[in-house]
Amino acid sequence: MSSDQALVADYLSAIDGFEPSDVTQVVGALQFYEVQLAKWQKIKNLVSRETLSEIWSRHFLDCLQLIPMIPSDSKVILDMGSGGGFPAIPLAIALKKRKIVVHMVESNGRKGSFLRQIVRELELNAIVHTERAESLKSPEIGHIDVFTARAFASLDDICGYIYPLWQQNSVGLFQKGRGYKKEIEESLQNWRYTYSTVESKTLEDAAIVELRDLAQK
Repeated sequence: MSSDQALVADYLSAIDGFEPSDVTQVVGALQFYEVQLAKWQKIKNLVSRETLSEIWSRHFLDCLQLIPMIPSDSKVILDMGSGGGFPAIPLAIALKKRKIVVHMVESNGRKGSFLRQIVRELELNAIVHTERAESLKSPEIGHIDVFTARAFASLDDICGYIYPLWQQNSVGLFQKGRGYKKEIEESLQNWRYTYSTVESKTLEDAAIVELRDLAQK
């Protein structure tokens, strides 16, 4: 196990509910995912080339830091603009034991094919929707407990995409970069919501924006 893989394993071990056997299974599944990302990268550009060598510390750990923020009674997660599978695939791998279903929305057909292969090979509780975020209909999914998005769109646009699907007690967990404070300020011109931010464990000046009580102004 590399030092970066050990870092992820240590992080998971510190989360309530993760037994040593669970951590071993998650790390093994992530290793398979890593191999497939590298294999498909040549034809689908799934991950930035500059960060592919830092996949465990830059991407996997970044995604897994959402786990403690997911309510314990959650059953459905919807990830918008899943791309190569971040944060959806690492979450689906780590939360498989909890039987949480992860829905991935990705309009690019080739990336959707990649995601479906990973879901199939790892037997994940996940469904891929190859369509645009604004076209997705709530009846296809049911009650959505948690919305996620990483490197997808501005917070203002994300609010517009998820609002038709938003339901009472839904929670948004959005991973944003250095400009997240400005994004919050701009989105509050069009939307009402309560929010809190948690500093990213992997990226300097980045944060996870936890959003609740979304409503139009």
